[in-house]
Amino acid sequence: MTKATHNFAAVAASTMLVIAIVALGASVADAGHKCPNRYFKKVPVKGVGDTEANAQKAYDEDLPKKIASAKDDCKDCECEEKTESCTFVHTQSKKAKCTPQGPGFKCVGNIRPGCFCFDEDEDF
Repeated sequence: MTKATHNFAAVAASTMLVIAIVALGASVADAGHKCPNRYFKKVPVKGVGDTEANAQKAYDEDLPKKIASAKDDCKDCECEEKTESCTFVHTQSKKAKCTPQGPGFKCVGNIRPGCFCFDEDEDF
């Protein structure tokens, strides 16, 4: 075998190996990941305003944004039971804690997002 033939064979084998690895990675990624069936870490929610009412309003506007951004954690997750689907649920602070801060107010609380496997007829 000549040096050129040997180099061609090595390049061809390397290319085929890369293609196989990419194909395997794509098929694993397409399968989706397992639904964790648990809550995640707390996510802070806050609002700041010149008055307590404005800080509460800002908090109330931040809350649905934080909930919406956490929902994607459950997207394309798989459950062990074929009849179940990975469902987003969350807890949230009962009431924001508002305190004076500088010339205005700050309201803080949190959500705790989670993903759980539920049947269609189950409710949380």
